[in-house]
Amino acid sequence: MNTPKFTANYGTWLTTDELDGMKHRIGDIIIFTEFLITHAHRDAALNSIVDKKDEKTKYKVIFEINVDAETSHIVPYCEIETDQVLFWFGSRYRIMKIEFIEREDPYWLIGMNICSTLNKNQSIQNLYEYYLNDLNKLNNIHHGFGRILMYKSLYYQAEKWFENTNHYEELAELAIRQNHCEQANQYLEKLPEDSHDANLLRAYVNILTSDDNITKGRTILMKIISDATDKIVRARANIALGFISLTVTQQIDQALEHFTLGNDTLCKNLPDIHPDIAKSFIGIGYTYFVRHDINQAEKSFQTAFDIQKQCLPYKHYDFARTRNGLGHCLAIQKQTMKQALSEFGHAINILIRTFRKEYKKHPEVLLTRIDIERVQKGKELGARNTILDYI
Repeated sequence: MNTPKFTANYGTWLTTDELDGMKHRIGDIIIFTEFLITHAHRDAALNSIVDKKDEKTKYKVIFEINVDAETSHIVPYCEIETDQVLFWFGSRYRIMKIEFIEREDPYWLIGMNICSTLNKNQSIQNLYEYYLNDLNKLNNIHHGFGRILMYKSLYYQAEKWFENTNHYEELAELAIRQNHCEQANQYLEKLPEDSHDANLLRAYVNILTSDDNITKGRTILMKIISDATDKIVRARANIALGFISLTVTQQIDQALEHFTLGNDTLCKNLPDIHPDIAKSFIGIGYTYFVRHDINQAEKSFQTAFDIQKQCLPYKHYDFARTRNGLGHCLAIQKQTMKQALSEFGHAINILIRTFRKEYKKHPEVLLTRIDIERVQKGKELGARNTILDYI
């Protein structure tokens, strides 16, 4: 491609949920986390699509990529064969249009403009710098790659990198995310008992394993809040205490106080679009939901969603928690029940994708299925009762 401006075409299949998601994101930026082999001619891109249509991959799609070589800081790309261009992974695109092309072999056309990988938005730059500093402190390539994969909620891949160098704290957190509490305990036994970060994970395990252990978890969390100097760890402990107050002891005012303290601390000490700030609105949302203040609940979940859209890929695990929260609010009214089921559907697809090895028993997947059934039967929903939704 010798011209400064050109169009490249990439062909693939999309599921119904993936295509619906694209339709709702016109004007938004998406990131491709894989190499793209594209074609100058659309027919060549269509011919490159492997014929693997099934119940899930229903729609043939062409991504029409408009490139302006004068745009600064775009991902590398090169012509690998005549009329064939390879784009590096991590490329960012803004969705400009979605059209259905009706012909003998119909397909969807998604027009996109390639974007700079460096967003001029100061919030994005602050977040990049925060992560860069965090990774530089590790001074270990295996640890760094594991953290990056963990940020992207690619937990199985992250696990392999951490196992290479026995990073037990991250391995314990990954085990907790997957609801492998016994395995998490094995990793935590290798960590010092006076580590507040490790003790926070120990508290999570206690809360997850049985009602009898919740008191132990609460005691650990209270000690972290009284002893820890790390404000972020104290904030996370407050959020966990908020969960106990909301779902176990049902002290709603106390729950809101804990969640708000955690949220305020994170907002003061992290970049303003950090994913942990988004997650901290989940507990606040469910507390308002239990209070039947649906407007405030929806506002909290929407705030979380708006932050996540700026800093996370579309299928990131964190979106499942937020979509479940929005689904709760939408399920209140009959006229928005269909939208509620759509949100729950998006959530469960993300959860199954994230936890594909254990989704049949994973508590977040099971809870989402129960919520869907309750909505379909016209029954009321309560706040989510697994701490995995809040941390």
